[in-house]
Amino acid sequence: MSSSPWEPATLRRVFVVGVGMTKFVKPGAENSRDYPDLAEEAGKKALADAQIPYSAVDQACVGYVFGDSTCGQRAIYHSLGMTGIPIINVNNNCATGSTALFMARQLIQGGVAECVLALGFEKMSKGSLGIKFSDRTIPTDKHVDLLINKYGLSAHPVAPQMFGYAGKEHMEKYDKKADCTITMADSDFLALMTGKMNPQSAFFQGKLKITGNMGLAMKLQNLQLQPGNAKL
Repeated sequence: MSSSPWEPATLRRVFVVGVGMTKFVKPGAENSRDYPDLAEEAGKKALADAQIPYSAVDQACVGYVFGDSTCGQRAIYHSLGMTGIPIINVNNNCATGSTALFMARQLIQGGVAECVLALGFEKMSKGSLGIKFSDRTIPTDKHVDLLINKYGLSAHPVAPQMFGYAGKEHMEKYDKKADCTITMADSDFLALMTGKMNPQSAFFQGKLKITGNMGLAMKLQNLQLQPGNAKL
């Protein structure tokens, strides 16, 4: 505690001592696994990497978006056991993982805990991100209103437009220019990235439009997946 309310407390240093990950699997695939199994693999790998037992963990911050309340408790109990530690569920959309890690860091910085597990998992649905609850205010309604007023909104999925126009707004605000801009239909882009369409043929057919650094655009072919091995 600080001696005065105006003096900042001395914060402890925090270290990441172990990490663990699972393989990314396409939603709905035959080899798709349930979230407790994903949590078990990632959690055990992190503890093994840190060379510490689960009994050394004082608290856990568990991040996920697609799931009911207390999935974090279910995942921890299934994978590591029930030791009575506080388990905090974190849902903050695309910032969920970083928020769980941020909270774990704060708990240690402030002296509340010595060792905290930041765990995350996601079992998404097929297709584009959508609204789960239509009978209440949408959290992004104000954001979407601003997006519509500034750039407009097409019939395509909203999430890619939000991210894309956020990047555009940043470039406009800070006077940044794109080195290379590539424009094409989503179906053609999928065919291109899965190796079913030749980028040069697409360019000459008008399906692929490029402005800016042509040299950078030529490197797009290096990102293509081989036919038969496509995972998009």
